[in-house]
Amino acid sequence: MSPPELEEAMLLLRKAREDADAVEKLASDQGIADSVVGFHAQQAAEKAMKAVLASCGDEFPWTHDLRHLMDRLEGIATPLPDSLSDVRTLAPWAVEFRYGETIDDQLDREQALMLAREIVAWAEASVGAEASTQRVTEHDRDQGVVRVPAGSKWLFPSEPAQLTIDLGGTRLNDVRWDPRLGPDRERSGVLGIGKAAASRLTKGETLRITRSPGGVRLD
Repeated sequence: MSPPELEEAMLLLRKAREDADAVEKLASDQGIADSVVGFHAQQAAEKAMKAVLASCGDEFPWTHDLRHLMDRLEGIATPLPDSLSDVRTLAPWAVEFRYGETIDDQLDREQALMLAREIVAWAEASVGAEASTQRVTEHDRDQGVVRVPAGSKWLFPSEPAQLTIDLGGTRLNDVRWDPRLGPDRERSGVLGIGKAAASRLTKGETLRITRSPGGVRLD
């Protein structure tokens, strides 16, 4: 995978994860319209598939057609697993949200949430990109922070947030996340894990970043 292909795939993965996280938060709220929940589920699927295509060097066209993206994945011998074949049912929700068309059928929110979660996890595994922190410095330990390079920020929200972090088996709640996106240039993001947790880190080490059911894990 060339650097430009990796960069595009990572950006699409980050956006797909954001949409899947939105579905996670909105699906149980009956005050939120089906069109909104369905749109984010469709977007998670669309961006996840495009991330895999980008990582394989496929120059996919501008499209919201999930069936077409599925066919392109078949064409490069990277088909969706059978468990995700129902993702095509999310296709109409992009049209309704964007163009005001209506869908008579009610959205199966439980299925939409499952599909959004699983297709993003499949894409992350298919791309196979390793995400890691920057090397820990003595200054970072003193400040109680861990720095996340731009290439690994796709695993985190694009806006400041309070996160749950699993640091080598220790659960840290309300960890402050600052993506530091600009305005002049994108810099490494910062996780405020606290001085006590940072004191357990070794100067010069890097931590592998993975998604866990409760949030993000650093090992």
